[in-house]
Amino acid sequence: MCAGCVKAQQASDIGALSKMPVKEITVFKDGHALVVHEGRMPTDSGGNVQMDYLPTPVPATFWPYVQPGGPKLTAVVASPRRVRLARTALSLKEMLQSNPGENVQITEIGGKKYSAVIVGMLYLQKGIRWIPSYKVSIDGKGSAVISLQATIINQISNQQQDAIRAMLLPKAEHAIRFANNTGYPFSTAPALILSSGKIVSQGMMTYTAVGGNTDLRLTTTVNIKVKKTDRETLRTPNATAYGSTHLQRIDLQGDISITNYDSSTADLEITRNVLGNVEKADHEGEAQMVKLFEDDSFEPRGGQPPNWWGWYSWPYWWHHFNSVGRITWKLSLQPSQQIDLKYTWNYYWE
Repeated sequence: MCAGCVKAQQASDIGALSKMPVKEITVFKDGHALVVHEGRMPTDSGGNVQMDYLPTPVPATFWPYVQPGGPKLTAVVASPRRVRLARTALSLKEMLQSNPGENVQITEIGGKKYSAVIVGMLYLQKGIRWIPSYKVSIDGKGSAVISLQATIINQISNQQQDAIRAMLLPKAEHAIRFANNTGYPFSTAPALILSSGKIVSQGMMTYTAVGGNTDLRLTTTVNIKVKKTDRETLRTPNATAYGSTHLQRIDLQGDISITNYDSSTADLEITRNVLGNVEKADHEGEAQMVKLFEDDSFEPRGGQPPNWWGWYSWPYWWHHFNSVGRITWKLSLQPSQQIDLKYTWNYYWE
């Protein structure tokens, strides 16, 4: 078919180089996958197993093995090698490239027998990831049905699907509080919320252990208006000292005004964090101090500190006199009702 073509360099005839079967794949959300190959593989005259698939494992995670009672595994070597394989040419270009200087009909080679041993390998490789998502159907009676769906993206190769398994500021917001009674932990994943079969919102489910509670935020509440005001009530010079540093005490009072413009009663949980030492709150507000090194829930935007947090080099005495105070109110607000929540706190400064 190709007169005058130069014959290609002779390649070793390895025979049939079928892939080692994939027994199991454990998929992680960061895109890595723990892959286990295992099955019967042919050996050459020297007792070596030749493979046509070279994995790219994460360092220190490649562990080849032989089943107990089989031959001894002495070494695993990866190197480039020219081999001759039989495959179907799908284009004229492939026909010419695979048959230089001669006419060849490519067919499947069968019937050749090999001695075999049980071999396998296990490694952690990047290329397969799973993306979880939840569907939350609320019944309006205090219960919900939570369904997990996983999208698997395979960028390694066309592995068998049955071998893959997934390890499984002032503003008012609507939220649903769940008690995880499913027997399985909730993973961090987007959640689609439905009520009576209609889409309500989309939120982010956070990891929740079995038996734990979590809040699924839905959206900002447009029918509940919130207004916050803070004002200084007293400034006391030389209120205390830390070594030779004299500090003044600043006392403040805050007010949170909430109005329910909705046609139904709103069950509210209000949280106010203040920089300093919380003193008291009305309307049965629960006041407590936050341990900064153990609890970062006071930080907005999912644990990110506010922009001004890095503007200052916090003085060495700061945590000796100040911390973060938290006030929590739980109440119900009738339609068209307004409530004013008052609280006081203080902090020390030079």
